[in-house]
Amino acid sequence: MEAGETFEQAAIRELREEMGLVVQDPGSQVRQRVFPLTLPNGEVVEADERFFIVRVKDCVVRDDMRTAMEKRVIAEHRWWTLAELQSTQETVWPKDVAEMLQNVLGVASDAPRHDGGAFSGTGPGVQARDGCSVELYRRARYAGEIEHLRPLLPAGTRVLELGCGTGLLTHRLLDFGCEVTGVDNSPEMLAHVSSQVRRVCADIESLELADRYDLVLLPSGLINHADGEVRRAFLAAARRHLSSHGQLILKCQDANWLRMAEPGWRATSGPLSMELLRVERRKTNGQLEVRMTLQYTIESDMWTHSFSVVPLEERAIQSLLAAEGFNRQVAIEGPPGWFVAEATDCVVN
Repeated sequence: MEAGETFEQAAIRELREEMGLVVQDPGSQVRQRVFPLTLPNGEVVEADERFFIVRVKDCVVRDDMRTAMEKRVIAEHRWWTLAELQSTQETVWPKDVAEMLQNVLGVASDAPRHDGGAFSGTGPGVQARDGCSVELYRRARYAGEIEHLRPLLPAGTRVLELGCGTGLLTHRLLDFGCEVTGVDNSPEMLAHVSSQVRRVCADIESLELADRYDLVLLPSGLINHADGEVRRAFLAAARRHLSSHGQLILKCQDANWLRMAEPGWRATSGPLSMELLRVERRKTNGQLEVRMTLQYTIESDMWTHSFSVVPLEERAIQSLLAAEGFNRQVAIEGPPGWFVAEATDCVVN
């Protein structure tokens, strides 16, 4: 970027310089990727990439406006279809560009997915990739979910919240006086998070920030993801972003409820009403997997969320944490399902 440019202005300039394509508006950002980058001189900087989708009917690529450096490093060009990107053996950056396009464009794919197609949602507004409805989370109200954690979160604590959504817990962390970085893979969710928060649009599994944190928060039962590989990736991401002797706090879903709840179960939280519509339980590779559809109602608006999870007892949580290098895994006093673990002698790669 050049001095004083916005990301949108930089995108317009780069399209003109590198492709000879003139656009007035690149549209909204669809993704952000932040990661440490080593420059040719050996200096390590934090790279902040923003992605846009620009649709064109026809484009003849021109190189007469490229800078001298661009002419040296760009050897050739071609257009790619989504199917070609998904099947190519060539090196492509970012590595998950095909998956990103598929999610943004809403295109079905035969490529394997970690979620097994296990997440979907309906209702007013946009649904994130995991099926959660942005408008539902925007209108939900904080109900004291992390008040019992306050002794672990003194003012000034540098917190990385993984899966922050619209900021329901994030904004309370600000009230505690914490310095917060919020990560979510939905730009629509992040749009509702306070500007006092450093917002990063990225998948948790591939998150690579230069900063290290006093505490990483993995809330909302994310650890119950049905894919064991994803569960481990969540914990690995948490550990590599902790400072030495930093702590991870995670929330696990109620294993007994996941095993026993039946359609017709209801609960309320402030203006929000919830009802379990459907549940299916099956064994997959010896592990009980639970697929549920919950219905949420606020006033006259209604949403559904379908998802697959696995019940995890305390011993299973402790084993997962130990396998990823966490020590002193203990349940936190207060509401059930909260655990804290320490990354003793955490090694920063």
